[in-house]
Amino acid sequence: MKNRWMIHKLGLVNFWYYDFEEFDLSDGKLLLRGSNGSGKSVTMQSFIPLLLDGNKSPERLDPFGTKSRKMENYLLDEETDEKTAYLYIEFKRKDTENYMTIGMGMKAIKNRPLDSWYFIVTDGRRVNRDLYLYKDAGSFIPLTKKQLENVVDKGGFFTTGQRKYMEKVNEYLFGFEDRERYEELINLLIQLRSPKLSKDFKPTEIYKILTESLRVLSEDDLRPMSESMESMDNLQNALDESQRALRAAKNIKYHYDRYNKFCLYEKATTFQQKNNDVIKLKDDIEGSRNHYKHKEEKLCEIEDAIQKYEASLKDAQIKYENLREHDALRVKEDLIKLEKEVLEFKDIIERKDSELEKKKYLEKERENNLKSIKDEQNFMIYHVKEMIDEIHALSETFGFEEGKILKEEISKDIEDYDLQFVKISIDKYMNKIKEAVKALTLFENMQKEYSKVLEEKEKLQREFEHSKEDLLKREEILLSTKEELKVGYVKWNDDNHILRLSDDEKKDLFLSIDNISDTFVLGELNGAVKEAYNTNKNRFTLNIERKKEKIREVEKNIEVLNEEVKALKDAKEVEPQRSKGVIKNRQKLSDMGIPYTPLYKAIDFKNGVSEEIQRSIESAFVDMGMIDALIIDEKYKDKALSFVEGDWDKYIFTTANMMKHNLTTYFHVDKDGLSGVGYETADNVLQGIFLADDSVSFVDEGGNYRIGSLVGKASEDYTLKYIGGSSRKKHRENLIEEKLNAIEILKDDIKERELEILDLENTLKKLENEIKKQPKSEDLREALKLIDECEKEVNRLHNRLLKEEESFLKLSEALKGQKRIVWEKTDGMNINKTLQDFQDAKEAGNEYQEQLSELRVQQNNLRSFTSQIRIIEESLEDVRDAIDKLYYEITYSKKKCDEKNEEICSLQDVLKTSDIKEIEEEMDACIKIKKEYPNRIKECTTQKGKLEEVLRALAINIEEKKDKLEKEQKILCILEEIFLEEYDLGYAVEKEEGEPLMILRKILPLINLREEKGREAYSNALIESLSKNGAELREFSLKQMVIFEKYHMDESLKEVYKGCERGDIRCRVQGKEISFNELPAKIEKDIEDAKLLISNEERRIFEEILLNTISTKIRSKIYLSKTWVDKINTLMESMNTSSSLALSLRWVPKKAESEGQLDIAQLLEILNRGNIASEGDMKKLANHFGDKVKEAIRSCEGTGEARNYHTIIKEVLDYRKWYEFKLYFTKKGERKKELTNNAFFQFSGGEKAMSMYIPLFSAVYARYDNAREDCPHIISMDEAFAGVDENNIRDMFRLLKDLDLDYVINSQILWGDYDTVDNLSICELVREENDDVVTVIRYHWNGVEKKCLI
Repeated sequence: MKNRWMIHKLGLVNFWYYDFEEFDLSDGKLLLRGSNGSGKSVTMQSFIPLLLDGNKSPERLDPFGTKSRKMENYLLDEETDEKTAYLYIEFKRKDTENYMTIGMGMKAIKNRPLDSWYFIVTDGRRVNRDLYLYKDAGSFIPLTKKQLENVVDKGGFFTTGQRKYMEKVNEYLFGFEDRERYEELINLLIQLRSPKLSKDFKPTEIYKILTESLRVLSEDDLRPMSESMESMDNLQNALDESQRALRAAKNIKYHYDRYNKFCLYEKATTFQQKNNDVIKLKDDIEGSRNHYKHKEEKLCEIEDAIQKYEASLKDAQIKYENLREHDALRVKEDLIKLEKEVLEFKDIIERKDSELEKKKYLEKERENNLKSIKDEQNFMIYHVKEMIDEIHALSETFGFEEGKILKEEISKDIEDYDLQFVKISIDKYMNKIKEAVKALTLFENMQKEYSKVLEEKEKLQREFEHSKEDLLKREEILLSTKEELKVGYVKWNDDNHILRLSDDEKKDLFLSIDNISDTFVLGELNGAVKEAYNTNKNRFTLNIERKKEKIREVEKNIEVLNEEVKALKDAKEVEPQRSKGVIKNRQKLSDMGIPYTPLYKAIDFKNGVSEEIQRSIESAFVDMGMIDALIIDEKYKDKALSFVEGDWDKYIFTTANMMKHNLTTYFHVDKDGLSGVGYETADNVLQGIFLADDSVSFVDEGGNYRIGSLVGKASEDYTLKYIGGSSRKKHRENLIEEKLNAIEILKDDIKERELEILDLENTLKKLENEIKKQPKSEDLREALKLIDECEKEVNRLHNRLLKEEESFLKLSEALKGQKRIVWEKTDGMNINKTLQDFQDAKEAGNEYQEQLSELRVQQNNLRSFTSQIRIIEESLEDVRDAIDKLYYEITYSKKKCDEKNEEICSLQDVLKTSDIKEIEEEMDACIKIKKEYPNRIKECTTQKGKLEEVLRALAINIEEKKDKLEKEQKILCILEEIFLEEYDLGYAVEKEEGEPLMILRKILPLINLREEKGREAYSNALIESLSKNGAELREFSLKQMVIFEKYHMDESLKEVYKGCERGDIRCRVQGKEISFNELPAKIEKDIEDAKLLISNEERRIFEEILLNTISTKIRSKIYLSKTWVDKINTLMESMNTSSSLALSLRWVPKKAESEGQLDIAQLLEILNRGNIASEGDMKKLANHFGDKVKEAIRSCEGTGEARNYHTIIKEVLDYRKWYEFKLYFTKKGERKKELTNNAFFQFSGGEKAMSMYIPLFSAVYARYDNAREDCPHIISMDEAFAGVDENNIRDMFRLLKDLDLDYVINSQILWGDYDTVDNLSICELVREENDDVVTVIRYHWNGVEKKCLI
């Protein structure tokens, strides 16, 4: 369509240093020139691209892209606190008088955000002609937002939203298929406007401009992924924290478990020992009672023996005393005693030697046994370590994480490490592997079915997309048809002379055209035209009818006048006009036979009375209402005045007074007019009306009168009509003449109206001809029909696609569900999510379970060896102690024996010299008695005393033991309570119901730590672990406390309760206080949930967001960008330049930047697969983008720049950086080469200019080529062609002309007066330094000469 939109005018109202200014463009072209600071850049950037999208960002207002300029800076200054301004662009079609205006209003108030609004006038009204953006009240007052909204009304579009405005500008003027393509055009215009072209004159700058003009993913597109990535990162951080917390909790729990076990073990053993003590004490008491009885019986026997021995001894003593006086006897006694003692010591030595030999043999035997067991233990430990290494290696093959940490943990304590946890874990893990194998088998089968269904759906999707594209094309045709129809109506309206539509009617017509959407309302399309036609036709027809009706009315008036003339001619005289009541009353008087006559008939002027007096007095009678008042005789007065309803009239009753100056001076009674009324009555009336103002009623010669309190003066402009026969006759003749003249005037009026009717009928014929020539809507009907057909096809395909998608969605959801099941089943398992890998893992897991069972057997064997070693070592120590004790006892006995032998030898020597044989025999008997019986008595006495003492002691002991038993039983109850209190905690072993002693016997083997450490050692180890690991558990508010403290106990039981209290650790999870023992399980559950969340989130990111959503948009943008580049390249290759230089442009994908990344071609191939991407593809994507994210994060860390995930994801998914532009050039006879900066700098000035601007202008042209045919082709350039030499600027303008690009450019030096420019408006801006006024000097270049416009 050649009749495209072009910028016709730019306007500013109250903006910057402009009060009101308009810049007219010539064929869409304007050059703003002026020195630095004159305002040319400010003026240009205030329109393009600002008014094309309404974006007021500071970097958009500055050609250099800085943020230093804000819109408020152009509205407010130090002296201005508030200001309202307008900017607008008027567009006009190239070949017709169709207009459209876009613009924006702004209101700036100091220290408050800028308020802005936007408008589009679509009904043809023009600013400063049909509507105004200000009110003229002696000075320009810009319209408020609301006032402008009312002005625009239905003739356009008004909004306060920048996005909505941009969409409408695109809809009305450009017609890009979507907003993003329009934004890409705007971005390119911004890049092209920048003055940096003149400074950075090289190919890489072109690449940068082209790259930055491409549309990136929107914030809304990126937000789901950035938020998900950030959420996943937060989840990962939380997972890491949880894992650190778990390790810390496990470290603490290890020591806490040992502390708990010791506490329980200590209290259990104390309870057990006390229970044993109580049992033993009970047995002891029973034994003591039996022993007491036995001792009592023995005491009686001893007492009898004592009496017998004492008698025999007494006799022997007497005899002995007589014989003992001999010295030899005393020596003999000492010798016997010593020999006995020696024998006793020898016996002891013999026994001890025998015992010593036995102990030495036992020591040797146990030493050998200990060495043998230790050797076996060391060999077994070596074997177990080998098994652990094998198990560890095996765990890595199938991703069993708990197995990986087994080696490190079990190495610390091979014997005591609890493998039950690993067994439970591997059992669970193997169950998960088995479930995963089932899920993967089903998933792979479903994937095959999914691929088939997807292929069918995509085929239908392509058909649907094609039909939608066809619909868009037909909608463009409809839009073009509407525009052509509007253009036709404008031309038709301009050609019309009668049926001219008003601006409002044109506005309604265009609105109808714009709003029509189907053929059903096509008949209402030209409603405004029909209405205008009917209005004109009705107006003309009504005028004709009115004129005909008027003619008929005039003809009736003529008939009435003729009748009135005839009546006047037939009548004798003319009577005053009377009302119905008066006529009725006078008829009644006649019926009653009462004579009456009106005043004017009863009197006449006397001869000689001047005409002036006559007029004055008659005029006064008319004003007074007396001229037609009745005169009746006095006798009829009462009857006459008795009015009935509907009757009214006036009578004259006066009293004659001959003494006053009255009407008889000028009147006399006319006898011919009395009609039966008495002469005197009439004469009295004349005498009763006075000429002087000294009575109730009077009238004088000057027309002054009084009637009671009513005083007045009659009109002087009066003609005699009633008083006197001659006056009445003359009055009748005058009336006849007036009516005849009126008849002639009315006849002339009829002729004039008949001519007007003829003109109106001719106008109606022209109106009919004009309505027949109005533009036809057949093309519009056909366009609507095409759209209707296409919409039906789209709907049909859409319905089919919905059904297919529903089926596909069910399968997809089933696949996703199964995939989710696979992820859930394989979550936390470091195994490639393939069926084969999991089957291999299953085999490895089975082997792992077998080896773990064997390890447990070997661990039990190790424990058995350790137990044996400990027993042997303890018994060996006892044997060695016994040996040492025996050595000491033997040595001591030998020494004593030697000493006694020496004494015996001495005594034997003494006896050899004495002769005591004679005495000995007697003495022997006495000595024997004396020797034996005292001992026997003593022994018996001793035994008796002992027995008595024993009996007393036994009695006391029994009572003491009974007391002790009572106390011990009380203590036992306390210890039982202490034990159960500890056991009920469930910290060391799981709590079970049962008798305390049964529980005790059951748990003691489980909690024996086999270490000779006190509670303090375990407590210190726990405190140290809390100190080291507590920081990782801050969020759980760990609290150490002492429990089981006894504050109100008996002092005597203080020792019993010693060790009762113990340390406890409590923590808070989700506001609830729990035991520390529960914390690791809670954290593990959180870790499992977090892993599932991370797994699900990671899957969602790469499946749902990246593959299914963002990749679609990226692929779409890449496709459109490639199409754009192809158009640029096609245009460049087809372009003829004045030199032999030919240019081409390519947009090529980049290679991988590191080992972990993908080539862009590979990346796009995976993204194109969408839902059917394999696990391997997903892993590649994760590695690629993960590496990119890490690279971006490292870059931020290196520079110290703070960037959030959104910014990083935006950078990583910026598809523009996945490709690179490359320019190629060829010269005649040369091969194609890449245009590098080095090659560029070797070009001539003209070649440089061509190689810079041809790609850029081609890029713009290619963008416009995607828009509607009638869209404006606009570019703007700041300091245009500043880097191009004068000789080549002419070719730059020729290039713009060849590409049919309109432009608004500025320059300090250019005039634009080149032969390659056909039409150009030139405005030179003049602003003195720091002046607040901009002067505009206007020029026009017509291709031949430049003229200054005044």
